[in-house]
Amino acid sequence: MDSKESDASENDDLDEASGSVDESTQGHIMLSYQWDDQKLVEDVYTYLKSEQNLPVWMDKYGGMQDNVLLR
Repeated sequence: MDSKESDASENDDLDEASGSVDESTQGHIMLSYQWDDQKLVEDVYTYLKSEQNLPVWMDKYGGMQDNVLLR
């Protein structure tokens, strides 16, 4: 497979008009961090959840106790 074919296959899930990911392939984001970076990661969590409306999990805010595949 040449590089053009590889690039095309990697982008199959992208909506060409908007550049967004097809909702059927959207997963969950789990944030893992070192304790000293907790404030920064909280800001990232808030941005992803509030501004981007993405399914994001962080231990401090719960939601990590069950199987994500069942959601």
